[in-house]
Amino acid sequence: QVERVGGVSCKGRAVEERGRPAHALATWRGFPLARARAVEVDREVALGFLRGGETRVDVPAGEWAVVVYRSLVLGWVKGVGGRVNNYYPREWRVRARPGDQSSGE
Repeated sequence: QVERVGGVSCKGRAVEERGRPAHALATWRGFPLARARAVEVDREVALGFLRGGETRVDVPAGEWAVVVYRSLVLGWVKGVGGRVNNYYPREWRVRARPGDQSSGE
């Protein structure tokens, strides 16, 4: 069975439960970025995305897109009424900000 995800036709385990595209698909080395719905972002937006914060990118409602920083695909977002939902895996999210220091105690 072939499915369309983010503008790309895929076979196999491209889609997880509830129609969510697999994160591994976006980060696969052979991902056809030229054919995908992609949103190029700057460093600040990329860091916000990796932290799981609000990501301000333009994606039509109901559509999937990959977030890209300097040709590196970071993960999926889905457009929902003027904003996007961030589908970067929770367990991989960046917790510290650049310059943050912890006492280690």
